[in-house]
Amino acid sequence: MLLKLPYLAQFTILKHLELHDHFFLGLCSKRARNLIKCFSRNKNDSSVINLYSFSIQLQKTGFLGKDVVMWASCYYRPENETLYRSNTNWNRSIIFWYKDKKIKCKISFHSTKGIPILWCKDKYKRMLPMAIYHSICEIFSISPIIQIKFDMSRLSEFPDTNEIDNVITGCRDKDQIEEFLKNVIIRNATQLWLGSCQLSVDSVILSLEHALFWSPK
Repeated sequence: MLLKLPYLAQFTILKHLELHDHFFLGLCSKRARNLIKCFSRNKNDSSVINLYSFSIQLQKTGFLGKDVVMWASCYYRPENETLYRSNTNWNRSIIFWYKDKKIKCKISFHSTKGIPILWCKDKYKRMLPMAIYHSICEIFSISPIIQIKFDMSRLSEFPDTNEIDNVITGCRDKDQIEEFLKNVIIRNATQLWLGSCQLSVDSVILSLEHALFWSPK
């Protein structure tokens, strides 16, 4: 129905919708995706995979990111129990594709944030954020620069990619950080919280370019 309306009416309606509404609408068809691209032009300039909140965010330089959608694994985690139990309608679903894998997700909504949570099987928990991320970049016409915020304690849930552009992370174990850096290529900038780690002069951490380190005094 929306796509049959005049452009002025379409844009007026879109102004009153949330980012996740734009996202779902953009998934419906090429025509809908082009409408969202036109409406969203210059509103955001990057997207971030945030493993602290398990959300994909849109942001504009100089401003905090805005959550678009969250993801979660159906595998039991204490922090997911409330989110899982608060949902009363599991009839909503959506399908994503990543690396030729079909990822079927159930949809619920966060009780306070009001944004959708996409639930997948545990074996897809690292693929799903990448699938969502690429879809968001395409729908909102954002350069697919891969930016990730995470903590090394969540390394088992790190998205399924071995190349990223920008990363913000922290860890108290320098060996864990060094092992991560041997397996993942960082193409641009790194912000790294080192805790009280003592680095040797030949540490791979010190070979990072465009890196910002911080630690407690």
